[in-house]
Amino acid sequence: MNRTASHRHAAPLLAALALMAPFSPAQAQSAAAEPVIVPESLRANLPVKTAPISFVQHIPQASGLALIAAGSSADSRIVVSAPVDGTVGMTLPAIGQALSAGTTLTTLDSPQLAELHANAQMAAARVQQAEQAVARDQKLLAEGLIATKRWQATAAELASARAADRAAQASLALARGTQPIHGTQLTLTAPTAGVLTRRLVQPGARVAQGTALFELSTAGQWWLLPLPVDQVPAERSSVTLRIPGCADAPLRTVDATVDPDSQLLTLRAEPAAPCDALRPGQRVNASLWVPVAAPVAAIPVNALSAGVGTDAGQWQVFVARGGQYFALPVTERASRTGVAYVTGAFEPGDALVISGANRLKAIRLGMGAEQ
Repeated sequence: MNRTASHRHAAPLLAALALMAPFSPAQAQSAAAEPVIVPESLRANLPVKTAPISFVQHIPQASGLALIAAGSSADSRIVVSAPVDGTVGMTLPAIGQALSAGTTLTTLDSPQLAELHANAQMAAARVQQAEQAVARDQKLLAEGLIATKRWQATAAELASARAADRAAQASLALARGTQPIHGTQLTLTAPTAGVLTRRLVQPGARVAQGTALFELSTAGQWWLLPLPVDQVPAERSSVTLRIPGCADAPLRTVDATVDPDSQLLTLRAEPAAPCDALRPGQRVNASLWVPVAAPVAAIPVNALSAGVGTDAGQWQVFVARGGQYFALPVTERASRTGVAYVTGAFEPGDALVISGANRLKAIRLGMGAEQ
């Protein structure tokens, strides 16, 4: 149709659209798809665009703000403690920070560390002196210049020095682990990759040996979504939580009791792998998706059309099928972010009309023919 013809039919088309039923979630009645008889004079310039129909096995049921929490298994928690008495440095990692093995957590200034280091050095020096004494007395014994008893005493002193050296080195190693030492300052690092879930110390605090300083989680994430009781699915198998940009997280558990303050139940989901974009303590928009018994069509919301005449009060979509267009009654099951999830008598090969549905509706009402 040319632009002049379009203008000629604009008034009756607008009048027909004004009679359409308002947007409502009314269920579609069971009815066969009705073909739209398009006059031959309109087919060449009919402004209709179609797209394949996507079918899904899950539909959204509810949405809300999810709290991101670290893995809660006791096996996934690692506590980093102070290896010696000392003063904690002024720089500490942030809660929720992702850490690699060897990442600096803080420094620890410790006079005890200097003492342990000095003891280890002195023990090593005594071993060296005892070894020299044994070598000397062995030579004197061979020359017959000393008694065997004296050489045995010197050898016993070497054994004692070596035992003391092992103890001193062990004490130093226990204090510092694999951490580098600079004078009296020890650098504490993450023993493994993980997420910092707790800081148990303040910058500049004095701590005793064995004091817990940090807690890391090496497990995944928990997504906690509070919902009203009536929005919690009764059947929970194959239910997932979805956060944009992350892989879906299967629902694991639901709190046994309702929160007395919010009157909400908390759903707990765990993704197969942590989503790198999320951090413990963060709150993000999440949606709950439930399985359906049969595939549901996911279509743009603007492809839905309110029925008129005998179809008033129900939804319909237009589909291209076998060279014809059909008005197909549908039932809306859910909607989210511009997408409607509907069921209807779709057939294999159907293409959804995504542009030009109003024109097809007008033709169906007898208002699209050339005058």
